[in-house]
Amino acid sequence: MYLVNERRDYILRLLEERGTIRTVAVARDLGVTDETVRTDILALERDHLLRRVHGGAAYLPPPGATEPGTELRAVQSLAAAFVGLLRENDCIFLDGSPVSLAAAAQLPPIPLTVASNSIGLLETLSPRAMRQQVFSTGGFLDKETGLFIGSGAVESLRHLGIGLLLTAPDSVTPEGTPAYRSFARADFIRQAAPLARRVCIACPASRFGSAAPFPCPTVRTATLITEDNLPETAHEAFLRQGAEIVTVPYISPAAPPVRDEFDY
Repeated sequence: MYLVNERRDYILRLLEERGTIRTVAVARDLGVTDETVRTDILALERDHLLRRVHGGAAYLPPPGATEPGTELRAVQSLAAAFVGLLRENDCIFLDGSPVSLAAAAQLPPIPLTVASNSIGLLETLSPRAMRQQVFSTGGFLDKETGLFIGSGAVESLRHLGIGLLLTAPDSVTPEGTPAYRSFARADFIRQAAPLARRVCIACPASRFGSAAPFPCPTVRTATLITEDNLPETAHEAFLRQGAEIVTVPYISPAAPPVRDEFDY
């Protein structure tokens, strides 16, 4: 039996992968009724996380999302800024976000301890980690996200002495709180962040003020990496937290192509 948050995480992941979903197919996959899935879709639509269409739902990009090439360049730029903060023998944690994956690919050839709960990141890093020690949290594997989650995964970090934890949330609230579309990601970061001496948030400026359903209000940011068009209100919110703010140049997107709207 799936919990409500697990069902809705599953729906959002399918939409990101496929673009559209059918209610009957999701109900069959999860072993629930069509009505249950329709209720989930309605709730996610109210949170502006998808677009409801006839017979199912369609993917709704996060507010301010840009065309894919621009997003990729922004991710690489944010990752490079994070890598620039690293020093020899640092112990760091990288989450399963695209920014962390890009950072793993850019790690300098210096001694580091690199921990992660992301199978995809660990597989990317292991063949390259010539001078790094690589640590997997273990724990309960969420097969849908490829992340180790739960108290076991968090507790495994306690003895490492994490100096810097990198996370790239799906949005940041006006108060400077990271928020996630996935309950599993949010819950892990909420528990793991206090184990690190410093928390680094890497996030495009477009995600500030947008809404993701699972915030982590207890996470305090030591370093924010973002673009240089960060809204002034967000800048002030992080300064009130005492955060260091590192900016990278904003990459202006090309005009998006005109697309017809289809009702699936």
